[in-house]
Amino acid sequence: MSIDDPRYTQRERRAGRRYTREFGAAIVLWLALFLGLPALWPVEPGGGPALLQALLPVLPLLWAAVAIARHVASTDEMQRQLLFRSFGFGFAAASLAAVVLTMLWGQGFRPPVPTMWTFLAGMVGWSLALAVSFGRR
Repeated sequence: MSIDDPRYTQRERRAGRRYTREFGAAIVLWLALFLGLPALWPVEPGGGPALLQALLPVLPLLWAAVAIARHVASTDEMQRQLLFRSFGFGFAAASLAAVVLTMLWGQGFRPPVPTMWTFLAGMVGWSLALAVSFGRR
C-alpha cells in the first residue's frame, strides 16, 4: 500500500513522508559513513582514530531512532499496534540470530562480522513484518 493511498488521511500521508525522508536520510548517511570512512580514512586498529571511525556511523543511527520515535508518536492506535508488532518480530529475529551465532561460535564456526548478521536479521525481520502487517490493512 502506497503512502498516497486514499485510505490514509492527509495527516498520515504527511507523517509518512516525513518519516521516509528522515529515516531514509539517516540510513543513507549511515551507509556512507560505515562503508566510506574505512576506504577514505585508513587507520591503525586499536587507537583513538579507529575508535572514532568505528563509532561515527552510530550518529546517523541515533537520528534514525529519533525518526522512528517521532513516526510512532504520530500514528493512530491501529498503526501503532502494527508497528509494535513488527518491532517485536524484528527483535525476535535478532534474538534468534544472536543465539544461533553464539551456538555456531561455541562449536568453532567463525562467521565474518557475526554482530552485523544479528543486526541484519533484526532489520530484515522488522521490514518483512512491516510489509506484511501494513499490506493486510
